[in-house]
Amino acid sequence: MKEKKKIVRLKIHLPLRLRIFSGFALIILFMGLVIFIYGRYFIAQNIIGRTQREVARALKAAWSEYNNQLQQLGLIADFLSRFHAIRTIESIPRITEMKKRYELDYVYIDYAETTELPDGIVTETRVLTYEELKRICPELAERAIIKDKPTPMARPTNLGELRKALVMEASTPSRDKEGKVKGKLRVGKILNYNFTLVDRIQNIIFEKSTWKGKPTGTVTIFLGDRRIATTVRTEDGQRAVGTLLSRAVSDKVYGQGLSWNDRAFVVNDWYLTAYDPLRTRDGRIVGILYVGILEAPFLQIRDQMYLNLGLLLVAVILACLALSYRIASGITTPVRQVTAAAQSLAKGNWDVPVETSTSVNELNIMLNTFNMMAKELQKEREKLLNLNQKLQTANKNYLNMVGFVSHELKGVLGSIMMNIYALKDGYLGPLNEAQKKALNAAAKSLDHFEMMVKNYLDLSRIEKGELKLAIQQLDLLEDVVKPCLITFEKPLQEKKMKLQQQIPAGIILKGDRSLLQIVFNNLISNAVKYGKEEGVVRLSCRTEESFIHCQVYNDGQPLTPEQQSLLFKRFSRLPETTRVKGTGLGLFITKEIIEKHGGRIWVEPAECGNAFCFTLNKGEIDGK
Repeated sequence: MKEKKKIVRLKIHLPLRLRIFSGFALIILFMGLVIFIYGRYFIAQNIIGRTQREVARALKAAWSEYNNQLQQLGLIADFLSRFHAIRTIESIPRITEMKKRYELDYVYIDYAETTELPDGIVTETRVLTYEELKRICPELAERAIIKDKPTPMARPTNLGELRKALVMEASTPSRDKEGKVKGKLRVGKILNYNFTLVDRIQNIIFEKSTWKGKPTGTVTIFLGDRRIATTVRTEDGQRAVGTLLSRAVSDKVYGQGLSWNDRAFVVNDWYLTAYDPLRTRDGRIVGILYVGILEAPFLQIRDQMYLNLGLLLVAVILACLALSYRIASGITTPVRQVTAAAQSLAKGNWDVPVETSTSVNELNIMLNTFNMMAKELQKEREKLLNLNQKLQTANKNYLNMVGFVSHELKGVLGSIMMNIYALKDGYLGPLNEAQKKALNAAAKSLDHFEMMVKNYLDLSRIEKGELKLAIQQLDLLEDVVKPCLITFEKPLQEKKMKLQQQIPAGIILKGDRSLLQIVFNNLISNAVKYGKEEGVVRLSCRTEESFIHCQVYNDGQPLTPEQQSLLFKRFSRLPETTRVKGTGLGLFITKEIIEKHGGRIWVEPAECGNAFCFTLNKGEIDGK
């Protein structure tokens, strides 16, 4: 056989001073760690989080300028639509000057649209194909072409170049003097390479702030995944027109139709960004309006604040540790004295005064109090030893007497009850009404007397530790509940009470049959005795993993918290129930039996009554 290896467990006994200091140190280090973690979170939220919120507000400002540009186009279109007699746009007075002043890329009448035009001015964002631009002006078509420039985190593409344009446009029906629609007047700006718009938005929101030569704030307009007008610069200092949108942002904005408010990789660096979809009048997403702030300067500020917080915490922790060590050293000596004296007391040496000359007044008071306590303890110990001996003798005699008397009474009581019931039921001859009434009263008194004898016998077994469990597998309904219900058929009829038996069949547990019958007998007896006439007594049960949850409910006056505190104690009865005969032991015995079965019992007042609830262990039970 293989030899069993001995496991050696080392017990490290630390000096008292080191124990106290290590306790202080753990608390200080833990608090320092909590403060550092919270401080990091607070700094991140107030720097990165606040900046991200500023970006979201900046995007709203960008939208405001974008919409102002659309409104301006609407005003121009409205003004031009009033020249009914003009045959061509070019013949409108000062049209060339107006186009230059308001940076208009095209003004023309689309004669192809003459019917079903909405009244008034319509402003919108549109996409014009290369062919549409060429029909308007060949130079615009060529100006709109943008070549792709790959970026590190963009979606791969093989399109090569962009041959369409995103435009801001205002349109209105063009009518002659008679009011007849002769076409649609269109006034628009091409956003491809429209640096004036993005620069204006950037100057309004971010002014001209830079960090290491880079603008801290950037603005971009996208057509599809491509930047068509931007203030973002590439490594060589050129505007990043033609670079592509990062894959994550593209999936959310174009894929899900949602805004993006988070950090994102923009061309060659990380930014705190906000992206909103640009939609056509019919709701299609064709582009994106972007605002972003360079993340690096804020990360630098955040990291510097992390470092400052860490250095401050280290300094504070070291100072606290030094103070803790000094405090631990200051209380070590008197505590060692008290410990040594207490050990002497434990060995029976009661004459062990400790010195009371320390620099701390509170410790001196403690040491003096200890010396006084030791003297008083010596006196009280002698008294307690004498009193305990007397109590043990008296309790033993009391328990023996209760057990003996109850046992003797049980035999005599059984014989008397048999004769009383034989007379009452007419087995020894007929009785007149007066005799029957007297015998019924005597039988009830004997029933109460029998219950008292049983309770005192059970109490004697509990007090002497003789309450042992005879564990066996039981069917709760068949083996425990049904035998108990037979006893209460007549009392239920006398009080016109209705019994609702809701315990399902087939619930199996391990327990002591006779003791569990005592539990149900006591609880059902209380429900009948203290329940209101014509009320309900309801038995129910449900299984919960390794426990069985049982309930005995009766209609009646709900118990108050003060009344509940008096339950489950020996010889304890509620003042309101003294009119009903009882020993005050039933619930105490019930509680002891349930706890022996690994369960617990409590009361739950309801709206119109009370439910006594208890649990029983379904598995193995320690029968001691």
